[in-house]
Amino acid sequence: MADRIGVYAGRNGADDVVIHCKSHAQAMMLRGRLRKRLAECKLEMSPGKTKVVYCKDRERTEAYPEISFDFVGYTFRPRKSFSKEGELSVNFLPAMSGRAAKAIRQTVRGWDLSHRTPLSLEVMARWLNPMLRCRVKYYGRFYRSAMNCIATHVDLHLAKWVARYKRVHGSLAQAYEWLRRIQRARPGLFAHWEICTRREWSTTRAG
Repeated sequence: MADRIGVYAGRNGADDVVIHCKSHAQAMMLRGRLRKRLAECKLEMSPGKTKVVYCKDRERTEAYPEISFDFVGYTFRPRKSFSKEGELSVNFLPAMSGRAAKAIRQTVRGWDLSHRTPLSLEVMARWLNPMLRCRVKYYGRFYRSAMNCIATHVDLHLAKWVARYKRVHGSLAQAYEWLRRIQRARPGLFAHWEICTRREWSTTRAG
């Protein structure tokens, strides 16, 4: 149907689809046709997930109620970015979604790093890096700075492990300082250190 109307459709391999239309009128028309076609198959659209979104950017500046959507772990919305000429402007771009970030933080907590046996830092890196790298590779493809919060979260749990096993007198602040020195000397030791930048080192306790 999308091909006949002249729009582009992308899907995630399951039952979620994003269809790019040329105008709001075309989007509304296509949504009506899709709803009718699904009804013929005794199916229906998900009311909570089906919406018409305006891809607002520096050239598309009209006001619409919906200007963002989530798809395959990314949130697409207007974001500030630099052009090839070095000018700051607003573009409609993807970045890791809040839901994906929450899921990763829960996964990191599930690793229970602070209670791991007193391994060497190199062994800990070899154990963590395959799990970190697959997430960094996927979510770091676009708007990489959105992953800084994940890097901070991983470092928090690493610091707790350091405070427990690396003779820093149980001080989380000293554990962070110890990790900072390692990072400066060996920035490629952990996968998230290689690509996540400009994050703040914080001693805030993780939830």
